[in-house]
Amino acid sequence: MVRLSEWLIETVSTPCTLQDAGRQHSLRLGLSPGGAVDPPAYRLGQRLVGNSKDEAALETCYGSIALTADGPCTVAVTGPDTPVLVDGDNIGINRGFQLEAGQRLELPPPSRGVYHYIAVKDGFDVPAVFGSHSTVVREGLGGLAGRALVAGDRLILRTGSPAPLLCYPTVSRRDESRILTLRFIPCFQFDQFPEATRRLFNTGSFSVTASANRMGIKLSGDPLITGIEKLYSETTCLGAIQIPPEGNPIVLLNDRQTVGGYPKAGAVISSDCVRLAQARPGQQVRFQPVTETEADRIRWLNDNFERERMLKPVTTPGQTIAHD
Repeated sequence: MVRLSEWLIETVSTPCTLQDAGRQHSLRLGLSPGGAVDPPAYRLGQRLVGNSKDEAALETCYGSIALTADGPCTVAVTGPDTPVLVDGDNIGINRGFQLEAGQRLELPPPSRGVYHYIAVKDGFDVPAVFGSHSTVVREGLGGLAGRALVAGDRLILRTGSPAPLLCYPTVSRRDESRILTLRFIPCFQFDQFPEATRRLFNTGSFSVTASANRMGIKLSGDPLITGIEKLYSETTCLGAIQIPPEGNPIVLLNDRQTVGGYPKAGAVISSDCVRLAQARPGQQVRFQPVTETEADRIRWLNDNFERERMLKPVTTPGQTIAHD
């Protein structure tokens, strides 16, 4: 019998879960889709370690994790630029590397961004639940017994051959130091808001609050009065902008509830959901309405940017490119 390698989680002080591309067609079952909140960073990790399909990866929140491998494996850490320490040496982000038996991999708290991904060749030996390895803690599904990782956990790695070591440029987003624009498609309820509320929503600025997790991100600003007091619950979607009675908008993310009864202004497009998920408390944001056609064009541009990036591996660590 072949003994599989494993990772020992030595320390973890912030939420860390196993995530993949998420559960497809799960909303009709009343299940949140889950999945990586930064899909481009997740997919880059899969590419760097040579996975041909969506395997589970570790999604860290504000870093703060250390683990030790008991066998050699090909690993990549992706996400916003941050130190990646192997036995104390910084080997850099967005590159594949070999982690040898007994070596310690550590992600200290990052100075930028929120979520990072630790991918490994062939993924982790955890069962799929409703077609996905993604963890949704609220529902106790997927990952390692449906929960976040804790110190002392052991993760079994699948067997697989070593992968070629690739390195990709770090992407620096130009909008991180200024107001973050969230493009959204208005919904029919938005037309029912008072004109003053629609104007405030489209021209005002809001701040990311500390009430943020994989379910959604609450914003603060001048209260938005919708004038809608009763509403039947309806299916939610990624990026849905709910307006609770106190008037502070909430943008829903991957672990959102499947139905909700708050009035909605519309839905933030998927690429801007990623930017918002990686934003820290205090980040200023504004909303900008776009049409469905404009949203489709933005998605096409982002998909092609990612596809071109995947086709051009580089061998020089530390190279940086900019992306709006």
